[in-house]
Formats: sequence, C-alpha cells, structure tokens
Amino acid sequence: MMSQQEEMIEHAEGVFPIAIPVENPPERTPTLLKQRALNQLCVQFGIAEAEVLLPGPNDSADRPPYGFVAINRQMCLSGAIPPFNEFLRQILLRLPISPFQLHPNGYAILMGLCVLFRRTLDHLPSFEEICYLCTFEKNKDHPSIVLVRGARNRKLILDFRRVRMVS
Repeated sequence: MMSQQEEMIEHAEGVFPIAIPVENPPERTPTLLKQRALNQLCVQFGIAEAEVLLPGPNDSADRPPYGFVAINRQMCLSGAIPPFNEFLRQILLRLPISPFQLHPNGYAILMGLCVLFRRTLDHLPSFEEICYLCTFEKNKDHPSIVLVRGARNRKLILDFRRVRMVS
C-alpha cells in the first residue's frame, strides 16, 4: 500500500491534471467575480487579459473550462502567476492535483524555498529536495485542498565546510 505522498509523487504527466474528484466539496461554488474585477486583477498581476476567461455559472475551481487552470488572488500574491515559472511548473506537474487545489500558503512556501535555494545554493530546488523538506497532505476540512507542511527534523545544509565529518 502506497502512502499518500508516494501516490502524489508517482503521477508525472506533461499536463496539469484535473482536480482530484471529491463528492460535492464545500468549495465547489460558481465565482462571484465580475469581468471588471477580473480585468483589474489582470492589470494588478501583469496577466494578459486575452489569456484569461471569466468562469461561467457551471464552472468551479475544481472544474475549470477545458484548457484553463483556476487561480485565485492568494496564488498571485505569493508569486504563482500563470504562466508558472519552470520551478513551479515542474513541481505542479509531479503532483496529481490541479494547481488550484494547492493551498495558497503552499505556494508561498514553495516560492520561498525557490528564493532560498537560488540565493544560498545558486540553483532551483528539485522535486526530490522539496519532498525532503516538505510533505503534501490533504486538508481534513476540505479534502480537495492539499497543504504543504515542513517535514520534521529536516535541516538545509548551506555550507559543507562547517559540517563536521564523523567516521
């Protein structure tokens, strides 16, 4: 029997998956966003208006229109703005969830790790490094949402010269 994290890692396709099917999740509601507010968000976050679509009454975050991905303001505030940067794209492609299903704080954690790795190690973290430092878990109250949590007892080694070798 595979753990939840192993099941998530096993999925690796070249396209973002549709949402994990959940029977009537509490967040399955049509958007209240109006076209004018959508246009303002596009301007605020530098998203081309020609590349966005206001969801219809039958669309929801877990079921966006074909060819589109649902995003929210919190994702954009944490730097997860489509088109996603290569680091975030590779992480999202390895998780069997739609991008909207990752909790907004998860985007902040992942983007923070991206900055930390670039500034201290001069490379972007791999999926394996992310999985070493973090765990991905379903939210108990909203089972279609995945949380990113720090793995216990994991430390990032920044300078091998300070590490004492034990024989």
